[in-house]
Amino acid sequence: MLTVNFPFLFFPTTIAFLDDDKEYLNALHNIFKTQFSTQTFSSVKNFCDYVDEEDLLFEKLLSVVIHDDIAHSKSDLTYSFFRDHPEKTNLLSVLIIDYDMPYMNGIDVCKKYQDKTFKKILLTGQANEDDAIRAFNEGLIDGYINKGDVDLSEKLLSLIKETQNKFFSDVSKYFYSDFSSEESEIFKMDSVKSAIQEFVYHNHITEYYYIKLANSFVLRDEKQNLWKLVFLTPYLVNGFTEIIREVNGPKELVDKIYEYEEFPMFPNIDGFYEERFEEGWEEFLCKVQPLKTSKGQVYICSNKN
Repeated sequence: MLTVNFPFLFFPTTIAFLDDDKEYLNALHNIFKTQFSTQTFSSVKNFCDYVDEEDLLFEKLLSVVIHDDIAHSKSDLTYSFFRDHPEKTNLLSVLIIDYDMPYMNGIDVCKKYQDKTFKKILLTGQANEDDAIRAFNEGLIDGYINKGDVDLSEKLLSLIKETQNKFFSDVSKYFYSDFSSEESEIFKMDSVKSAIQEFVYHNHITEYYYIKLANSFVLRDEKQNLWKLVFLTPYLVNGFTEIIREVNGPKELVDKIYEYEEFPMFPNIDGFYEERFEEGWEEFLCKVQPLKTSKGQVYICSNKN
């Protein structure tokens, strides 16, 4: 089981709102509809029917990935599976539920989905806050916000993003279960996690997947451009150069890689050298940047395809 708490894949998912106040529900929908795929419900029964159905979709996709040997060995196949899957954006990542509902309060709704992977945010009034704190401490919900908060939309947006990251951190544990000790050490470093998050933010990334074989992330921005972000470790560099030697590739390329100043970003999924790159390999070289960590230097390299 993956021991690093980090979202190693991320893509747009669906958020479901439950509130019996239809005007308030429509206001929330209008605030967030440009940033997320949303579903809104004023009926507890309709909401639960929808959540139950979409939870079956998650179990179905998960079953396909696990039992088709995608997750156990090659995360590049996890990427291939999800990259163009037509139903992936229908996956539920966050439920946002009003506390004051007729027939069943919001905490009781959350109890129904206590052991599910998707995350739950409770909307409360002032009188319900103690109940929300208790539910949070018991693990029934993943966050709560007072509906009367003047900064509700900003705080709710921040909490949605935070809980989505937690959702994908949990999902990652199904697909990246065989990390080496070297990989685990790298991704446990706060400076490495921050570098990835900053890269995602500054380049307007909306979707990404970790390719374990190549120690890299394949990413897609809001304009559908593809990016690659590689973490150079001694294990990756040795494996990369060994592939070049096995096919009698350019010695100059091997020497260049060991200088840790430039690294070739070849346009294939794993990024490894192929004989077709023998002529013109120089055009694929990208500048390597050192990243200081608590355990020394880590080298990263990125490019946009």
